[in-house]
Amino acid sequence: MMNEGGRKMMRKQLLTMGLGLGISIAAATVSFAAGWQQGENGNYWYEYEDGTYAKGMKQIDGKTYLFDENGYLKTGWNNYNWCWYYMDASGAVQTGWVEVGGQWFYFNGEGVMQVGFQTIGNDLFFLNYDTGAMVTGVFEFDGYRYQAGADGKIIRGKKDGNVKYDRDGKISYYNSNTHEWDYMPDSTDTADVVMKGLEKKYSEGKYYTNAQFESDAYQNLKTLLTEEEIAEFIDMVEDLNDDIYQRNEDRYNRYYY
Repeated sequence: MMNEGGRKMMRKQLLTMGLGLGISIAAATVSFAAGWQQGENGNYWYEYEDGTYAKGMKQIDGKTYLFDENGYLKTGWNNYNWCWYYMDASGAVQTGWVEVGGQWFYFNGEGVMQVGFQTIGNDLFFLNYDTGAMVTGVFEFDGYRYQAGADGKIIRGKKDGNVKYDRDGKISYYNSNTHEWDYMPDSTDTADVVMKGLEKKYSEGKYYTNAQFESDAYQNLKTLLTEEEIAEFIDMVEDLNDDIYQRNEDRYNRYYY
């Protein structure tokens, strides 16, 4: 039978064992400060409560972020799983229209950069296949020519003089020889055909004044040549046929004035 001294000794041993067990449990359940962390070099990472780091594409507090293989946050342009993304200075993946370096890019709801023809809202856009940048002005694709405004919206379903834009935006030109609308894929060939037709009409005296010819030339060449190139063409034609149109203008002035 255990005497009083033995019981006291047992209680002391049990107390010591309990204290040691409590310390062990506390050590096993140590938690880390979860959340955003920044190192001395300025890099950010996201740390979980178990001490591990976020890697790859992760959603945190409703926003998407990309972390490299070491857990560091990525910003700017990044290629991930064969797709291009753009992250702002906070590292958040961007969606919708984003201006970068003076050019506009479009990213879908998951942040993937889009290319080619894209219908956004009620408008059609073309995003460069190599860079993703929004295209403006006249451009050629797959054998057809298109024209986009300064806002990138492709002109569709419209007729402007001898130029017509179908519902997909393809540009056709009125062929005065066949009296049909023709798609002319190559801008150089198209410009040559149109200029020859204009020059022929001018040399045959079918314009009453130079102003009529100049207006017609600008109307038909504005999507094919720059303003400087059109002006050079007009000067050349008028110089070659100066005598004809001096007579025409004299006749025009006598008739109307």
